[in-house]
Amino acid sequence: MAFDFSKFKPDIFKLKPKEEIVNDVSNEQSEGHISFEKYGFRQAGHMNGATEGLKICLHRVFQERLAEMRRDEAKQQELRQPFRKSLQDLTSINEGLESQAKSLAVETIPGKQKRIEELKSGIADIRKNPLDYTGNHVGKAGFYIGLTILALLTVYLFVFYSSASYSALFKNFTPDETVIAKAIFDAKAISNAIKDGLSELILILTIPAVFLGLGFLIHKFQETKGNSKYVKITALLIITFIFDVIIAYEITEKIYEIKRGGSFDNLPPYSFKLAFSNMSFWLVIFAGFIVYLIWGFVFDFVMEAYSKLDYVKVHIKVKQEQIEALEKEIQGHEVKIGELKVAIEKNNSAIRDLKDTIDGTIIQPKEMSEALSQFMVGWHKWIANGKEYNRSEHNKIYEAFISTNISSITTAINPVIPSVNAN
Repeated sequence: MAFDFSKFKPDIFKLKPKEEIVNDVSNEQSEGHISFEKYGFRQAGHMNGATEGLKICLHRVFQERLAEMRRDEAKQQELRQPFRKSLQDLTSINEGLESQAKSLAVETIPGKQKRIEELKSGIADIRKNPLDYTGNHVGKAGFYIGLTILALLTVYLFVFYSSASYSALFKNFTPDETVIAKAIFDAKAISNAIKDGLSELILILTIPAVFLGLGFLIHKFQETKGNSKYVKITALLIITFIFDVIIAYEITEKIYEIKRGGSFDNLPPYSFKLAFSNMSFWLVIFAGFIVYLIWGFVFDFVMEAYSKLDYVKVHIKVKQEQIEALEKEIQGHEVKIGELKVAIEKNNSAIRDLKDTIDGTIIQPKEMSEALSQFMVGWHKWIANGKEYNRSEHNKIYEAFISTNISSITTAINPVIPSVNAN
C-alpha cells in the first residue's frame, strides 16, 4: 500500500520554527492523549529520524492498534459474524461434497460393477444357450454346409448361363455340335467370346449376374411385409422362366435347323409346338431354371442361418459395448472422487483458518492502515523540519510493512466446489 501524501495540506512539510514544534508536542501531552500523528512526530524526534527506529515504531503502532481492537469485544463479535457465517457455509458445503464422494464410492460404482458382472454372465449364457435368445436352433455345421452348396451352385449357374447364352446368341453350330450337352456346357464359350470381341465377352460374363440378381431380389422381397411381395416374387420367377425358355428355344432351334438341313425328310419349320415336345428343350430349362430355384432355396437357408448366428453375435456385441460404457463411467466416477477429496481437503484447510481467525483477534485493515498512515504523517512532519533525509527510503519501509502486515489480510475465504455428477 503506497503512502499517499496528496491528502495532506500543502504546508504540512513547511519548515517551522523549533518553538512551534515544541509547543505542538506540549499541547498534546497536556491533553492526556497523544494521537498516532503526534506520536509519530514525537517518536521521530526520539529516534532522530533513523530508519531502524521507523521500523520499530511502525511495529509498536501496529501492536497498539491491535490491542485496542482486541479490547473492543463488542466490535470483535461483530467482525466475527461474517467469518462464522463463512465457516457454517463451508462446513455445509464440505458435508455435501463428502456425501457425494461416499455415494459414488459406496453406491454408484458398486452398482455399475454389479451390472457389469450381470452382463458378463449374460454373454456366457448366450454362448451356452443361443436357442433361448434366437428361438431356433443355430447350427454352424448346417450353415457352412449350405454355404458350400451355395458356392458350388453359383459356379454351376455361372458356367451354365455363360455357356448357354453364348450358344443361344452367338454360336454357329456345325453338324458335329448337335449334341445338346455340348450346347449347354460349351467349354470354349469364354475363349470363343474373347476371339469374337470385347462386347461379346462382357455380355457372356455378366448374364449370369442377371439371374443371380433376380434370385437375390426374390430373397429380399420375402423379407418385406404385405401381400404385394408375392406379386413381385411371382413376376420375377415368370421373367426368369421366360428368359430360360428363350435360351432353350434358341439353342434347340439351331440344333433342329442343322438336323433339318441334313435330313432327306421334309421336316416342318421349328416352332414352339415342336419345342414343347422336344426333350432337349426341357433339358435346357431344367438345367437352368430348376437349378436356379434350388439356388434360391439354398440361398434363403444360408441367409437365415447366418442371421441367427449373426443375431447371437450382435446380442453379445451389444452387451460388450454396455460393459465398456459402464467401465468408462466407473473410471470417470473414480476421477470425480479424487477431485472431491482434493476439494474437501482444501476446504478443511480453509475451515481451520476460519476457526483460527474466529478464535483470534480480527484486524480491521482500513482502521489499521489509517493509524499507520497518521503515524507516518507525524514522522514526516518532524524529519522534514530542516533535516536532510532520504524520503524514498522511509516510504519503502512503510510500504513494505503495509504489504507484509495488512495487504495480506483476507476477510473472506472462497470454498472449493468442484462440478460433480453423482449419477
